[in-house]
Amino acid sequence: MPKFINISGNKYGYLTVIRRIENDINGKAKWLCECKCGNFSKVLGVELRKGRTKSCGCFKNEMLAKVSFKHGFSYDPIYRVWQGMKDRCENPNHKAYRRYVVRGIKICKEWKNDIGKFVNWCIENGWREGLEIDRRNNNGNYVPENCRFVSSMVNSQNQSTTKLNPKKVIFIRNLFKLKKFSVYELSKLFDVTTHTINNTIARRTWKNIK
Repeated sequence: MPKFINISGNKYGYLTVIRRIENDINGKAKWLCECKCGNFSKVLGVELRKGRTKSCGCFKNEMLAKVSFKHGFSYDPIYRVWQGMKDRCENPNHKAYRRYVVRGIKICKEWKNDIGKFVNWCIENGWREGLEIDRRNNNGNYVPENCRFVSSMVNSQNQSTTKLNPKKVIFIRNLFKLKKFSVYELSKLFDVTTHTINNTIARRTWKNIK
């Protein structure tokens, strides 16, 4: 039986946990919470602990309300995430534009044409100030299924400019050929992303490295 975690009195975003109530239909613990705005809501404990529910809904409404103003939103951190994403893909004056356009990286129409939908996705997928948007497949597009929020350190490891020492390239390739390590194990061993390991294994130039 899972160990009971008492989170009464804890604060998660705008919510303060009051007491435990009846479990949901799957037997998961639910809690009665009071929101900063004064409303009450019933929330699963796992949703609170993982940061997926931060308010009774007023936090999302606040963020979406900002989007409805044509002016004044440009200084909000979440707007800068959206604008940075657009600049990398569409602004020829941006320093990263060439790398993105050469690889054909684009933003899905849903996000490109409606910042409100992008904000909504961000809130529902763990955005908080200080995190950066990252594409799981570094050569893939900015679409919901390929994006997540990570720290700047993780994001830098997943960049297309991340390079390994030539000797490590050969070493990783040989280890993988021996079938003694999985891609995940190699990424942990060399402290890089699985994307970097996959690129190392697949790159066509490794044979030319002496």
